[in-house]
Amino acid sequence: MLDKTNLKDCASQHLKPGSIRDMEALFSFVLEAENPKTQLISIDERWYRNDLEKAFQPGELEKLRRSFANGELVGVRFPIDIVRKDGKIEKTEVRGYLKKPAQLSRGRITTSEAGSQCRRNPSSVTETHLAF
Repeated sequence: MLDKTNLKDCASQHLKPGSIRDMEALFSFVLEAENPKTQLISIDERWYRNDLEKAFQPGELEKLRRSFANGELVGVRFPIDIVRKDGKIEKTEVRGYLKKPAQLSRGRITTSEAGSQCRRNPSSVTETHLAF
């Protein structure tokens, strides 16, 4: 069974060297995201029907933005319903984690430069860590 304890070893054994850029940083991020102490903010279960910003409790989104800007890991718990073939609904969740890298590995762009570049041309900055 593949899990957080053997994922890195499995990837090292079965993937071509260099096929995952910044592999050490990626696996470090995954382990940090899976840490039980990582704070997750739960949002309203109707988050996908409305404006996403309205799904957060007052002040939570701004707190997430500040934490992200400070380079901290942020996590959101998105409640979802899965409809089974027999029609029964199973309530579950998707967890999303974001962390601003200390420096982007694309060229020589730092995160402060990337922010201004992203405002000028949003499609030009694509590198970040995201785990679901």
